[in-house]
Amino acid sequence: MTSSDQLLPSAQAKPGLLHQEVSAAHDAVRTKCALLADGIRIDKDCLPVNSINLTRRHLYDYGVAQAGYEIPYEVILTRLPSLANMPILARVRYNPDSAWELRVVGDEDVLCNLETGAEQKVEVPRVTDFRGHQVMGLDLSQVVQRLGYDLLGLVPTNYCSYYTASEKCIFCEIVETFDDESSKGTPYRKRHDLLIAATEMAAQMDDLITSVTYNGGQLAGYDQTTKMYVRLIGAVRSRSATKHLDTTIACMPPDTLGLIDDLCAAGLNQIFFNVESYDEKALLKLAPAKAKVGIPKMVAAMKYATASFGVGRVYTNLVYGVQSLGVGSDAEDSAAENRLMLDAADRISAEGIVPTFTVYHSSGRNSTGFIKLSAEALYEHTYRYGQIVWNSGVIDHARQSILFTIGSLPNTTYNDGWVLSLLESLAPSRA
Repeated sequence: MTSSDQLLPSAQAKPGLLHQEVSAAHDAVRTKCALLADGIRIDKDCLPVNSINLTRRHLYDYGVAQAGYEIPYEVILTRLPSLANMPILARVRYNPDSAWELRVVGDEDVLCNLETGAEQKVEVPRVTDFRGHQVMGLDLSQVVQRLGYDLLGLVPTNYCSYYTASEKCIFCEIVETFDDESSKGTPYRKRHDLLIAATEMAAQMDDLITSVTYNGGQLAGYDQTTKMYVRLIGAVRSRSATKHLDTTIACMPPDTLGLIDDLCAAGLNQIFFNVESYDEKALLKLAPAKAKVGIPKMVAAMKYATASFGVGRVYTNLVYGVQSLGVGSDAEDSAAENRLMLDAADRISAEGIVPTFTVYHSSGRNSTGFIKLSAEALYEHTYRYGQIVWNSGVIDHARQSILFTIGSLPNTTYNDGWVLSLLESLAPSRA
């Protein structure tokens, strides 16, 4: 049983309490969308009560600005009693001009809206900090990311062949942020033994860790990339410290489809073949190298993969915030963005594939530059997306989340959309 297969609790809650929980979850998701869209300001003299954890990020820069001092990685906005008290978390994206501020009031961490005056108590979770631990001559924080309180993330290669070919995805900053955040001597492409040793060390440091995902740049050959992952997954499954981890990779489909079966045989739990956009015209502008492969070929590979992994274990990801750019609309046309994204989610799930999405973020050094997201539109998208996936049946309703657990992936909201539909199914009379 993987971490997202946990069955729903059997305890009977009073209808009134369930309705309160549903309402609180909606409020928390709405706030999370606002924090992802607008960021959070944190005064150096008013840092939260709990220990600060700021592990290094090698794949994307999540903030609109650099704080210049350590800030928390995430905040817990609420917990869900019906789902084993699991948290709804939001990534702290630092923005000194945000209306949202994290501060200490008495001995409590409080999130304040400076425009409305509203305040709410939040938690800054204590999670293991990977800094100061050496793995093969490198600081562990240079190799392992924390993607929520129970999920590890590793990037086998921080360089992408699409950069060399001048065909990189227009929203990507994988090389630029790696250059900013990494210490001298950290390789773009990490050796197999380094990846395994780092995964082992990080997993042993914290009993909360249940999952690991490997994602990063694309090697020159699609088969070559897949073979790298077959070897990596086999090694993860062979080590006592990591064999239990729910394991995911994201890569391009191999040219030799049989290699997908090899990934499953090696012990991979689920796989992503990310299309980035489900519109051929938009894909050509947003991800030109992927457009050469084409959506039909990628979908064919996803359908092939479901024979090995099963429905609900094959995913594709889109980038929320840039779809309208790809079809010539204004980047701030949130209605068009939601329409394109929700239509794609509907069509993808109808194919038996799980659609997910990344909430757009940038440090301003890709060709799209900064894009101002609408917090309310993101919330509306999140809620309606959850309904689409819930009603599609592509994810078993006994699962608590679309991927990993609710406490993972604080920088995107697809698990949150699922949770809203799940909770509403437990309290169907909610107005």
